[in-house]
Order: sequence, then C-alpha cells, then structure tokens
Amino acid sequence: MVSKKGIALTAGIAAGVIAASFLVWFLPQNNSGMAGSTAVSTYNTILSDIYSQHTALVSNVTSQFDKWKNGTLSSDDMNATISSAKTQVQSLLQRIANANPPPEWQQSYDSYAKSLQSFSSYLDAMQKRVQLNDKTGSDSELNALKSQSDNYIDQAVSKWPTS
Repeated sequence: MVSKKGIALTAGIAAGVIAASFLVWFLPQNNSGMAGSTAVSTYNTILSDIYSQHTALVSNVTSQFDKWKNGTLSSDDMNATISSAKTQVQSLLQRIANANPPPEWQQSYDSYAKSLQSFSSYLDAMQKRVQLNDKTGSDSELNALKSQSDNYIDQAVSKWPTS
C-alpha cells in the first residue's frame, strides 16, 4: 500500500539527485582550461561532490530495493529507479574521466572510477533480481558487489594527497 505522499517524496528525491547530476555534468564542460590551472583543492572538491552524489544514490537505491522486496514498490518503479541510477553512475564516471587530475590525484580518481563501475555491476545484479521477481533470494551477490565498491572508495580516500 503505497501512499501518494511517499511516492511524491521518492520522486522528489530522485528528481533532485538527477538534477544535481546533470548540473555537475555541465559545469566541468564550461571549464576547458581546468587541467593545468586549477588548484589541488578543486580535485578534492570534485571527488567530494562525486562521493556525496554516489552516497545519496546508494541510499536511495537500497531503500527502494528494500521497499520492492517488502512488496510496497512495484517492479516497474524499481526498474525505473535502477535505470535512473545507472544513468547517474555513467554521468559520475564521465565527470571523473573529464577531470584530468594531476599525477598525485590519478590513483585516487582511478580507484573511485572502479568503485562506480562496481556499483554499476551491483545495479545490474539488482535489476536481474527484479526481472526474475526474486524478492526472497540471497543477497550475497549484492552484498559482495557493494563491499567491493566500498573497498574501492576506501582506496580512493587513502590515496588522496594531503597537500
């Protein structure tokens, strides 16, 4: 039993995350001279923004998946959430690719890209479960992919330059 308020709230959150992703996508394209002239703090800011958006995306998808498993969200709505998340992940990956970080930031950016790719695999596995209508199956594959994504985030943070 889905309430209209819950659907509106979920749609509002999803719209906000999508709008922020598109805003993030367009801003770096307007800074064509970014690679050589930007202070190191900008590369920190870029990854921090990507991390924030990624965290919000993970939270939203996980929450929606739990609702789907409990029967309070339709398979069509869950598939729409996953499709939207995949689009946002591709946008974040593109942002990482366009950042052109200096060498001291490259390992951190590479690790975060791996995290997003792993999260994309997590979304694919989740979508497969939804397509099979497997609401009671084991979450071990999803948990392993989520853990892998989290490990890459830890690597990215540990490789962040301190100065």
